[in-house]
Formats: sequence, structure tokens, C-alpha cells
Amino acid sequence: MADDAGEGTPISLEDVLHHGQLPVEPGGTDLGDGVRLSPGHSHVENAQVTAFEHKIYRDDVHIGSVDYDACHACRCVMLGEIGLVDNEQRRGIGTRVLAQLRTELPSYRWFITPEKTSSRPFWARIRATYPGEYLLGAREHLGCWHLLF
Repeated sequence: MADDAGEGTPISLEDVLHHGQLPVEPGGTDLGDGVRLSPGHSHVENAQVTAFEHKIYRDDVHIGSVDYDACHACRCVMLGEIGLVDNEQRRGIGTRVLAQLRTELPSYRWFITPEKTSSRPFWARIRATYPGEYLLGAREHLGCWHLLF
């Protein structure tokens, strides 16, 4: 069995069963309250687009993840999903994650894929904080053909 990133040192089934989870990715960004955003993994999709994935931890327990594609030519981001386990939702973690990601890609425009019904209040709050951002990534809003696949 490989680690949760799909590469690196093999992990025994005994370790997973004994510890109850896969090993934690070291490093990352402290988001406060014991929450940390992993350094993330990325891969180049094409000459303009890089795909990113970060894991979210609380006290070294994996509680969620976020993935997105960034077009460096058009300076826009399509957020795939930001997901947290149920008991970690509505605690400000998603807001802190997005704020951190915005510091890593300053002056990029942010768009989202279709939102889940349960997350609509979250996106309404985020859109109020960042007017004109986090719109559904439809062609008329996006203005970037590199991210449309």
C-alpha cells in the first residue's frame, strides 16, 4: 500500500490499522486552531494550467482537502472542491483555506464548479467577502479557454 499521495515510502496495512490513518504530510501552513494546510501536490496540465491538491489537517488528523486548477496565462483559478469532514464544517476552516490560497496566487480571479446545495450558504458568504469572485465557472464568466475541458 502506498501513502495517500500515491508515491513515497510504502505503508504497511498494520500501520494503517494500528494508527487509524495514513501518515501526515509534513510542513505546510498553519491556519490557526490546530488546522494546517499541507504543502500540496501539483502537476502541469498543459503549458498554461497547473493542477493543485492540498490536504487539510487538524492536529495531524486528515480532515479534508482542496483541489483547483490555475491558468497562469489568464490568471484565473477553477476551484474543483473544498471538502471537510462533517464535524469540521461551519468552523471557518474553508474560509481560512481560501484566504491562504489567495495569498499564494495573488491577483488571480477565482471561479467554482457547480456547488452542492448544502454549501450554498458558505459560497454566499465568500462572494460577499470577495465581490465578483467565486462565480460558477461558465464560459461567459471565466474568460479563459485553457481551463475549459
